[in-house]
Amino acid sequence: MAINIRNSTLLASVLALGLFAFLTMGMTFLFFYMTEEPIQRGQFAHRQQILASLASSLGEPGALQFNPRAQGYDIVKAGAKVGVIIAATTPAGYGGSISMLAALANNGTLLALRITQHAETPGLGDKIDSTKSDWIYQFDGRPPSTVWRLRQEGGDFDALTGATITSRAVVRTAAKIVQTQQ
Repeated sequence: MAINIRNSTLLASVLALGLFAFLTMGMTFLFFYMTEEPIQRGQFAHRQQILASLASSLGEPGALQFNPRAQGYDIVKAGAKVGVIIAATTPAGYGGSISMLAALANNGTLLALRITQHAETPGLGDKIDSTKSDWIYQFDGRPPSTVWRLRQEGGDFDALTGATITSRAVVRTAAKIVQTQQ
């Protein structure tokens, strides 16, 4: 059987490409496993920092007790429940899901709302994050009687310029959180 030079070159090219693909895939998996735990630790620390901040939204910090019924935390001071922290996620963000934590007083007042995770457009929708802008602070101290819509829709909240879908998603989710706690 005669070996055709053209076939051997093709075979060598296919083997080289296969080896390259295998090595690239291996490196991708290696980097994923090397970075997965540090990323999860960072996300956990960020969430704990936000929880501590929200727990102190009633003045001095209160103790947090996990409440599985509420799928959140009770804020307890001097042995009495004075508020609750609720986690919520909306799939309605422009860039995908937006996760948030909300602190509410016993009377239903939204004490504070903070974004914990999102995939919004940098420079536009990512301004929902308190580290990027002050936009999220307009939710602090809002009573249940607030008109939970954007100003352009007759409500009480400013929209982020160029990020109306993101703004609307956060406002609607905040409204649902407040309504479920009444």
